[in-house]
Amino acid sequence: MDMIMFYYIIIMLFVLMIIIQQVQRYKREKKVIAKSLKGNNYWIIYGLFWIVLAYSNLKMFMRYYERTYSMLNPEYIKSWYELLDYSYVKELKQSIGLSDGDMKYRVIDRYVSYGYDKLLVAITQTLFAIAYSLRRSDWTCTIIYEDGIYGKNGNDTWNRIISYNWSGLRTNSNNVEYYDLEFKLRDSKSRSRSRSKYFFGEGKKSISMSINAEDMERTDRFLKQNIVDEHI
Repeated sequence: MDMIMFYYIIIMLFVLMIIIQQVQRYKREKKVIAKSLKGNNYWIIYGLFWIVLAYSNLKMFMRYYERTYSMLNPEYIKSWYELLDYSYVKELKQSIGLSDGDMKYRVIDRYVSYGYDKLLVAITQTLFAIAYSLRRSDWTCTIIYEDGIYGKNGNDTWNRIISYNWSGLRTNSNNVEYYDLEFKLRDSKSRSRSRSKYFFGEGKKSISMSINAEDMERTDRFLKQNIVDEHI
């Protein structure tokens, strides 16, 4: 398998992953009971880092592209998009019959050997940034769904939650009124304690959330139906 085909596969996998993420998000949104107030958005910086890398690779691709296009147009190519067809350009390189010492041959050879790599790397990095950002945007807050609680530290179904407790009304820096909500959890029976603790959040004893005051009563009614034990 050559590198171009490898990148094609990676790109298709990223596109598929983004589609699956969005479908899952759409399905989950119908089951949301309440969301905690969002935390920090440091993940945006990491996403932007990958976008900057993608832009850098795209600029390098454009240098190869513009030099190759100016040299081959209009004698060998008529339209700008012809240079984006990898198979066509490889066949063109062979059919022109230029020697290794010819400038045109060296330019088109560099474009085929390095230019496409830069383009596909840029696309891959952009898709990674999108997929990462979409995923991390779900982790900026803890969410109560119909089937359990989902957050950046793991997911917990209702059979693991012992009880819950509300604390007093507060106001944050954005003048949003909220209540603190804490859930007490049963110990996990996972066989792999060390691994599950760090990757699935099964080592934690409680979950803390900040719920908008407007959602407090509706959330409390739902919790009373799903958690049998008394408040802690």
